[in-house]
This record gives sequence, structure tokens and C-alpha cells, in this order.
Amino acid sequence: MGVGKVLKLNEVEMTSIYYSNSDNLIVPLVTFILGKEWVLYGCVFMSVQLVFLWTHGKNTISREGKWDWKKIVFNINMISVFAGVVLFFTRIRLPEIVNQTLSSVGSMIGPASMIVTGMLIAEMNLKSIFENVKVYFISFLRLVVIPVISLMILKISGLMNIHSDGKKLLLIVFLAVITPSASTITQMCQVYGNDSKYASAINVMTTIVIHCDNATHGALVSDCDVEESIDERRVFVYS
Repeated sequence: MGVGKVLKLNEVEMTSIYYSNSDNLIVPLVTFILGKEWVLYGCVFMSVQLVFLWTHGKNTISREGKWDWKKIVFNINMISVFAGVVLFFTRIRLPEIVNQTLSSVGSMIGPASMIVTGMLIAEMNLKSIFENVKVYFISFLRLVVIPVISLMILKISGLMNIHSDGKKLLLIVFLAVITPSASTITQMCQVYGNDSKYASAINVMTTIVIHCDNATHGALVSDCDVEESIDERRVFVYS
């Protein structure tokens, strides 16, 4: 929380900077750029972030002084992650009807979160959002500073050389990092009594900016090469 104190950021601002909206966006991004066979690796990032989101993120937003490990471990989201890991490593196949049901429910996560965000925004004064200078600052940290730092770490670490597909695996991580602030923060703020309207404003602003200014992230991956084109998709890998 040292950085938050230096920049005078509150709980909503800190968690909005830390956590990306990869839960809703990484699957379509990876599918479009690399193909369905790479979605699994995006889900790994989602699972790791989910663990931190429902531990550190939840504890920060709820302003709880102590970590209630019982609530964390038995949180339905954590149970779902654990169940998914068990099914993956044991190779247990669920009945098709169960798979289809879970797939249908899962596909509604993104739209449902956007609906909730839209409902909150509908109750807000949009003028006040765009006049709030702090929202622009948080958006800058989330969409520019964090991706730049992440790109530097990925480039310097040399992790891409560990595996033959290291470049694509790190690209998946980078794609997850550059997404807008997590829409889950808004729902958490509603549940734990924090400023959900402000969280929604940050989520909407970062979403608008990332759609309107693709040049920012294009600059961040300017040192990437176009390796191949498959079914009219561009596949970028780190040079």
C-alpha cells in the first residue's frame, strides 16, 4: 500500500489499478489473436488473478483489518477455482449437459457485469465523471503505466526463452494486463459498502479510453513482429 499512500489513492482507486478486466476480455482477445487452442493459458492468468482479487482485493475494498481465511477459502469463487484445477489435472469429463450449462452461465458473466455497470452509470451524472480529473489519472496508471512496467519486466526477465512457445505465452499475459479496470471491483464495492459509483466510473472511463485510443497500446507493442496471418487474424509475438 506504499504506492497508494504516496499517490494518495483510496481503496477503490488502488484495486482498480491493480486488477484488470481480463476475466471478461482475455478469452475473446486470445481467441481472435492466437486461436482457441491458446485460451487455456489465458484462463490460468484469470485463475491466479481471481485468487488475489478475492483475497487482497476483497480485504482492501471491505476495509477489513484482519484476513478471515475461513471466508476466503470457502468463498464460492475460490471453491470454483479449486474445482476447476482438480478437474483439469484429473482429466475428469463432466456430462455434456453439465458442460453446456456451465458454458452458458459462463458466457453471461461479461454481459451481466456490463449491465450492472450500465445501471450504475445511468444513475450518475456523466458530466461529473468526465470532469473528475482523478478518474483520468487512474485511467492513465491502469492503461499506460502498468502495461509499460509489465512489458519491461517481461522483456528483461528472459522468460520467453524458457519455452519454445514462450513469446506467445508472454503475449497472453500482456494482453491480460492491458485490459481496462476489473468490472468485478464495482460489484465488490456494492457488496462491501464502498464507493460503487466511483468504481463504475473508473471502469467505464478505462473501457472508453482503451477503445478510443488503440494507438497507446500499439506503441507499447511496437517492437513486436507480425509472425503469421491465420484466418485473417494477426498473430503478434515479441521480437
